[in-house]
Amino acid sequence: MNLILLLPKIPISENQGILIGEILIFGYMIIYILVKKKGIPISLEILLLFVFFTYNIIVSSLINGLHISTFPLHALLYYLRVISYFILITCAYNFSEDDVAFLKYYFLIPFFIGTLISLSIMITRYIVNPPSVTEILWGYSTGLRNTPIYGYSISKNSFLFLKPIGGGSGNLLCSWNIAVLIITRNIIWRKGYVRYKKIYYWVLIVAFINVMLSFSRGGFLTLLLVFFYYALQDSLKNKIDIKLIFGIVITLTIIIFLIGNLMPASILDRLGNTIVNGKLDPSSYGRIENYKTIFHNSKVLTLLFGSGFDEIVSKKNLGVQFAESFYLDIFRSSGILGLVLFMMFLVSVFKNAHHDIFLKSLAEFLALQSIIMWTITGGDFFSAPVLYFIFLMLGRSSLISLFN
Repeated sequence: MNLILLLPKIPISENQGILIGEILIFGYMIIYILVKKKGIPISLEILLLFVFFTYNIIVSSLINGLHISTFPLHALLYYLRVISYFILITCAYNFSEDDVAFLKYYFLIPFFIGTLISLSIMITRYIVNPPSVTEILWGYSTGLRNTPIYGYSISKNSFLFLKPIGGGSGNLLCSWNIAVLIITRNIIWRKGYVRYKKIYYWVLIVAFINVMLSFSRGGFLTLLLVFFYYALQDSLKNKIDIKLIFGIVITLTIIIFLIGNLMPASILDRLGNTIVNGKLDPSSYGRIENYKTIFHNSKVLTLLFGSGFDEIVSKKNLGVQFAESFYLDIFRSSGILGLVLFMMFLVSVFKNAHHDIFLKSLAEFLALQSIIMWTITGGDFFSAPVLYFIFLMLGRSSLISLFN
C-alpha cells in the first residue's frame, strides 16, 4: 500500500515546500553530525535568534490561528524547516581545519559549482528556447534568469524538469553571492591570507556576473552598496592599489557592455522600467498595495503581537499572505514584540562584532542586506542561503569564543 495515500492532503503553494538544495545540505550535515558529536556553547546571539524564530513563526501563528479556529500547519512545517538549519552551527563548530579550509569547503566550492550549474541552465534555455524581452524582465519560468540550484523544485512539466520556487529566487542568489563575497574578503584580507587574494578577485567578478544575470533590482543595488562600503573602507586605511582598482573597473565595465549587448535585456533595463510614465511596474505596485492593506487592517493587538506568520492565518486576519518586505513581514506576523526580539539579536551581533571575523562578517551582511534587500524588496531572511550563512557564522564564532 502506498503510505503517501494515507497522509492528509495539504495544500502547498509554489512558495512552499522543501528545496533541492535543502535536501542535499541536510543529508550531508546529518552524516557529518553522526561523526562529530561534540556539543557547542550556546551564545547570546544563538539564543536570541532561536527565541525570535519561535515567536515570529510558530507562537504568533498558533495564537492567531486558534483565535480564528485555524490550525497553522504551514507555519509548523516552516518552523521545523528553519530550525533544521541549527545543525549548521554544530557543523561549523566541529570543523577542525583552519579558516581557509572552512572558506573553501563551505563557501568557495559550493559557490563556483553552483554558478556553473545555474549558468548552464540559463545558457541552455536561451539556446533551446530564446525568450522575449518581456519574459526576461517579468517572467519567472526556468532559465529566464540566473536562478540558483537551491531555488528550484522538481516539476515534470517544466523546462529541464526544474521549476523555480516563488519569484525565481533572484534575491536569494544575490544574498548568497554577497555572503560569499563578504566572508571571502574578511578571511583573506583580515586574517592575513593575502597569498589567496586572486581567489577574492575571482569571487568578486563571478558574484557581479551572477547578480547582473539574476535581474534582481534589490540584489544589484545591494551589491553596489557592498562595493562602495569596501572601497570606502580601503580608502580610509590607505590600502588602495590603483592598478588593481583600475583593472577591476575595466573588467566590470566590459561585463556590463557584453551582457547589455549579447542579451535582449539586462538588469539596467529592469531598473529603468521600475517607473514608466510616472507609474510603478506591476511588481512594485503590488508591494505598495500589500503595505497599505497591512496597515489598514491592523488592530491594536495585531500591532503589538502580530497576526500570524502562517499564510492562511495571515490572509484571514489581514487580507494579505505576506508583505514582500522582511522587516514589514516581522511586523505583520509578530508585531512590535517580534521586531523588538529581532532588534535584540541585531544589537547583540553588532555589539560583539569586534570579537572575531565571523561575527564581523555576519554584522556586515545583516547591515548591508537591511538597507534595501530586506526593507523594500523582500529578500527572504528565512531562505536557504541566508540561514546557511547566518548559522555557519554563529557556529564558527562559537568555536573562536571557546579559546578567548
